[in-house]
Amino acid sequence: MGFKFGVMLDLILQVLFNSMICFGVFASTRYYYYPIDDKEHFMIFGVVKKYGDKHLPLWIRKPLYDCPSCMGSFWSIVSCLYFGLPVLTDIIPIIFATSGLSYIIHNLLPDEI
Repeated sequence: MGFKFGVMLDLILQVLFNSMICFGVFASTRYYYYPIDDKEHFMIFGVVKKYGDKHLPLWIRKPLYDCPSCMGSFWSIVSCLYFGLPVLTDIIPIIFATSGLSYIIHNLLPDEI
């Protein structure tokens, strides 16, 4: 049998893509309140976060849009289903690798994000 480089490369690319999805969703759902001008500033889906923060429990918010490390579990399954990858065999390593990569990247970013 041996090592299959193509399969490993596909998994690495899927993990990188999933992590980018997580940070894209995370960044697009931010909103901020600036007391200087007394206004709320929204990213494109900031309204989703504002609504979800009021109406959804924390265990639903974190994997959907609020925690890049937690988002790896939900968004990896969504991307595997979308791209037709074998969910039952590949999903566990993809979820762990995506969550780990997202954790590392999120800890390297400044605290304002």
